[in-house]
Amino acid sequence: MTIRAGANKLPFKESSFDCIVSVETVDYLDAKDFFRECNRVLRNKGYLLFTSANKHSYKRYIHRVLSTYKTFYRYSFEEIRSYLEEEGFKIEKCVGYNWIPFKRNSNSVLIDVFEFLETALRLNHLPAISPAVFFITKEKDGDNEDSS
Repeated sequence: MTIRAGANKLPFKESSFDCIVSVETVDYLDAKDFFRECNRVLRNKGYLLFTSANKHSYKRYIHRVLSTYKTFYRYSFEEIRSYLEEEGFKIEKCVGYNWIPFKRNSNSVLIDVFEFLETALRLNHLPAISPAVFFITKEKDGDNEDSS
């Protein structure tokens, strides 16, 4: 079954899910509304796993020059962190990624060099300035009742 719905008004009853996974969507939405809706449909202490592009990264500036779609990279790591807190989530873990200045499926001979540097410099530990961030969050105790 396929369900088509807006991410800010999901057609599910409260406390329906243990986990929500969202890849490359937050940057196209009102993040606060989306997190509020995720909180609504998650069971108590449910997980929200998602990715977000970080406007405080070097790739944002490249994207602004080269892309016609200007709203990507619209939130900073700190804005996302703040919105999550406001909407009842606790960040369990964040990992920065996507530091390589071109696509990984590129034919560039420099991919291995940049990948080595990204790993050696432990850039995944710098989510506040990372081009993209993977968030693992958990709904705090409280508002949602566990329906199980």
